[in-house]
Amino acid sequence: MVNQSQSLVLKQAQQLVLTPQMQQSLKILQLSSLDLNEFLETEIEQNPLLEKEDEANSEAKETDNENVESSESEEDNSETIEKDSFENLSSDKFSENEASPLDNDQSEGDFAVANSGDYDEYRTNNSKSHDDIDAGSVIEKNYSQEKTLREHIADQITLDFSDNAETIIANHLLDFLDAKGYLAQANYEEEINALATKLGSNLEDIEKVILKLQKLDPAGVFARSLQECLRIQLKELDRLDPAMEKLIGNLELLAKGETQKLKKICGVDEEDLTLMIAEVKSLNPRPASNFSEENAATKIPDLYLVKKGKIWDIELNYEIMPRLRVKKDYYQKVKSGKIKEEHKEYLSSNLNTANFLIRAISQRYDSILRVAKAIVDSQTDFFDKGINYLKPMTMKQIADVVELHESTVGRVVANKYISTPRGVLELRYFFTNSLSSTASENDVSSESVKNMIRQAIDAEEKILSDDEIANILKEKGIGIARRTVAKYREAMHIPTSADRKRLRRIK
Repeated sequence: MVNQSQSLVLKQAQQLVLTPQMQQSLKILQLSSLDLNEFLETEIEQNPLLEKEDEANSEAKETDNENVESSESEEDNSETIEKDSFENLSSDKFSENEASPLDNDQSEGDFAVANSGDYDEYRTNNSKSHDDIDAGSVIEKNYSQEKTLREHIADQITLDFSDNAETIIANHLLDFLDAKGYLAQANYEEEINALATKLGSNLEDIEKVILKLQKLDPAGVFARSLQECLRIQLKELDRLDPAMEKLIGNLELLAKGETQKLKKICGVDEEDLTLMIAEVKSLNPRPASNFSEENAATKIPDLYLVKKGKIWDIELNYEIMPRLRVKKDYYQKVKSGKIKEEHKEYLSSNLNTANFLIRAISQRYDSILRVAKAIVDSQTDFFDKGINYLKPMTMKQIADVVELHESTVGRVVANKYISTPRGVLELRYFFTNSLSSTASENDVSSESVKNMIRQAIDAEEKILSDDEIANILKEKGIGIARRTVAKYREAMHIPTSADRKRLRRIK
């Protein structure tokens, strides 16, 4: 019989715990610039010691000729302030040079939060709801709202497109959609050619991505005409037979009600034609109709990439970057007055919150710049030469370079855009899986390899076998097997070397 007994064992272990402040900083890092501004507007409404720097400057201009020291106005204030409630902060901490959170020389101590518990208590006891001021609520609100067609498709692109070259093309094409969900535009061909030139790509690559986008939900999106929209939907329903194809190709006769001509063209009788027409009428000629309306979306860049000589330089878009400061004038009035005992904790919490937000936003800008610079340094060939030179990257690789956690890099690149000569791109588009090559520094994406295979076949004078194509790639430093070449060739619907020889003889 086994003896069983219970005993208490004392163990000491270390565990990383995210404080509420750390959680809030991470949420602020993940917000888009528009959402961040919305969040901070709410914070400014809540906090009497917090203001935007541009607003502070405009107010300062208006009061330049006024007497700042007005004892009468202070006496009229029902909430008088006690001097010793802010003894731990010196007035020189609010110098003009330290007002901007973008100042790299600013010391952390100047805006350090004295007691994180004050911040937590402020969050808990504030009269307005936590959801009104929490950065996380902004993210939650975005996901709770009814999605637009653009948002719906963008989510699918993220899931269905594993190659970042295709992802970049797909998101550019997303900007071409009209109110019906079509790619149809008066200058469509001109725009597509301009896109190919901008990305350093070719029309075949773009056409391939369009065909892939046409498989997304709702059926019919990215069609270039009504006929193509209906064909896509019928193909998904497995109803695009030869008779239906002829009907779709003669919609003008259907509109005129010329059923006799349609029966002859389609080779069907009256009953079959009636069923076919009913099926066509059941389709949706406007795929975007079931989604909420949206204005033409504008991607507002957080960063600008400009070339200065031979060097790529990154600049913040200061026009959308909120810069906060503590109200210096108000602080001076607070410091020289008296305050009721019950208001001390409230003012201290607000000061701590203001300091925390200023520091969190400063860290946000610093992290965005560091990550963006690391991405650009890794992708200079893409920016110089085009999409065929896009290299695969993982977030871990960038995290190692900038010395941040991989999950932090993920938050940095989410919802952040950079304006480049190749278009306005979201930072996360640059991350993809790598295709191994003979030299790690020459890693290339699978899409780039496919393009090289296609170009080799297009330029062949004598028909190349898969082995010969693999050797050509090896000479360029890309070591892939013959079977990999065959797999990519088949994915692009390119015939085998034997079939290509046969086709050439026929021609």
